[in-house]
Amino acid sequence: MVPPGKVVPFLEALAIEQFHGIGKVTAEKMQRLGIKYGRDLVRWTEPALISEFGKLGRFLFHLVRGRDDRPVIPNRERRSVGSETTFSDDLTSIREMGEQLELLVRKVLLRLSEKGACARAVTLKVRYSDFTQVTRRVTHAQPFGSPELLHEVVMRLLMSCLVEAKDGAEIRAVRLLGVSVGSLSESVAERQLRFHWKGTVKEPR
Repeated sequence: MVPPGKVVPFLEALAIEQFHGIGKVTAEKMQRLGIKYGRDLVRWTEPALISEFGKLGRFLFHLVRGRDDRPVIPNRERRSVGSETTFSDDLTSIREMGEQLELLVRKVLLRLSEKGACARAVTLKVRYSDFTQVTRRVTHAQPFGSPELLHEVVMRLLMSCLVEAKDGAEIRAVRLLGVSVGSLSESVAERQLRFHWKGTVKEPR
């Protein structure tokens, strides 16, 4: 959470890839223009940003200054549940990454349990120390039934990222790891409980 008085400093320190609406192609263009962080973006005038990026330029001009008029929708149904961690010291070993992913998996499954839901899809997010980012996703036919199974799947996704990230024999340092699950449905226990109450509770006369 970012307190109101710290919104602008927070945005100015944010890497440009982390701003809403900026994809890979736009981020690369901004990097070429010398826009690497919010503090670089805030130096641009609104007409200059519109000239380079169209409507997105106008949106970003206001966003980096903490202005966003889009309505907040607090009751929208969540289609995924996730957790992520940014590390103060970059992770450089698979063992460290595995330990952190195990913690994230357990947090995600706890939140699923609190919602009375289960999930068939999992997405892994990996951000490296240079702020480049990759994601991997897999969907199973059946819901993940245990932390061990989900952790095993997430580790396989991690290894697919690390294979691509090798520079000789070195593995690129990791700044952030995130795990989210999707394709949510009602858990068996929740469905049985709802069925039980529906079948035993009578409507008052």
